[in-house]
Amino acid sequence: MEVDVTQNLGSHVIFDLFFFYLISEADTEIASLARSWNCPVLSSDSDFFIFDIKAGYIPLTFLNWNSDHLTASVFYRKKMASHFRIRPELIPLLASLAGNDYVSSDTLAAFNLALNRIQTSGGFGRRGARFATIANMLSELPDSSTEEEALKYALQMVPSPGSRDQLRQAVEHSLQEYTITESILLRYFQDGVISSSLRTQNGHEINEWLLRRFRDGYFASTCMSGLTVGKFLLGTLVENCREISANRCSLWLRRFVYGILNDAATHGAEGNLTMVQEWDREGLTVKPSNVVPYQEGVVPSVSLIPYLDTEERLTFLFFALDVDTTHIKYLPDEFKLIVGSLRLLLTNAQPMLEMNHLVALLCCFVNLQEDSVEQKETPTNRKRFSQPFDLRAAQSFAQWQCVLRDAIHLNVTLLEPVPTPYIHKTFNGKLAHSLRKGLDQGIKTYNELLCSYLCSCH
Repeated sequence: MEVDVTQNLGSHVIFDLFFFYLISEADTEIASLARSWNCPVLSSDSDFFIFDIKAGYIPLTFLNWNSDHLTASVFYRKKMASHFRIRPELIPLLASLAGNDYVSSDTLAAFNLALNRIQTSGGFGRRGARFATIANMLSELPDSSTEEEALKYALQMVPSPGSRDQLRQAVEHSLQEYTITESILLRYFQDGVISSSLRTQNGHEINEWLLRRFRDGYFASTCMSGLTVGKFLLGTLVENCREISANRCSLWLRRFVYGILNDAATHGAEGNLTMVQEWDREGLTVKPSNVVPYQEGVVPSVSLIPYLDTEERLTFLFFALDVDTTHIKYLPDEFKLIVGSLRLLLTNAQPMLEMNHLVALLCCFVNLQEDSVEQKETPTNRKRFSQPFDLRAAQSFAQWQCVLRDAIHLNVTLLEPVPTPYIHKTFNGKLAHSLRKGLDQGIKTYNELLCSYLCSCH
């Protein structure tokens, strides 16, 4: 059914990607909120065809952006059940027996083998034919049959007791995932009440202030992954893959953040997390490494951070950045994190940071702060980056981005004792490489460097 979104739906559409960043995989939560608010779900996840969402499901590919009005095709479970000639409450069983995130193809192997004996294509593709065959089988059941009876009927097709029991367990788990329960987020949106089923790696509740900042987008999802599941994939930047990963340069900062989140002083010997498994590049392959939280006495506990004043939190930040506060305290607050991060970069960079790379980063930062160079491009003046690509500089700049990223995460974890810098006002790769080229060519003044960059852009 196609509707005019601007007139009929307004803003009452739940976009599932938003909730993914808030509470990770959360299909059931989204479906529950959609039912409570009587609104459809906009997503690219086909599981929402299966949930009993009264207002329907809008696949992203069926959202029409090109017309005068924003229109969308809305799909309803009841109509899909009518198409397959089965009762709507059997749609989750149909999806489970066809295979989904919870019922693997290996678990379904014996069932599919039996299904092939009665399956007819009927003009469908292979997967469509399997759907049609399962739907036809379920449609033959009496109207009074329960979901449990329908599953038992389907399992009779599997001859092996072991395979039958394995399939039954997987399907029952799948059916539970499609069951809409009361949303734990509903009271958060209505009354601001914080409640979450998330737990730390060692099973402890997460501090309310941390959950609130996470929900408000002020706490990194990677840090939350480390705290809860104890593993995450570090991003790989444009760097020299023959060198050590750029992420290694800021490993100390991440260990310090893990130490804060561990909260060992509150939980005794067993803190919130034991270790974090970081997946990172090693050469051209991605491998895991176990990172132990830093647990010396200078690490503040996450439980105590809201009770520390700004100066105390700033002291912890400077300690982690290994900064001498004698001179940095006279800088404007908005520059302190940048300067401290650059100092850490100088100390930990592998290979060592060349002076021209450091000067290029500083000039890049100053330029972006002052907006002294227009960054606009049009199809007529856009040019390829024609100068030879400097791998050594790329490695330095990649390490800088990693240090800055993890320094920002630390600053946010410490409730921002200094302002968090805007990335677009801090670093621009094209500008940094152009400034580095000018320095290598012997250009010495800042104005000459900027003129050189302008000439390369226009």
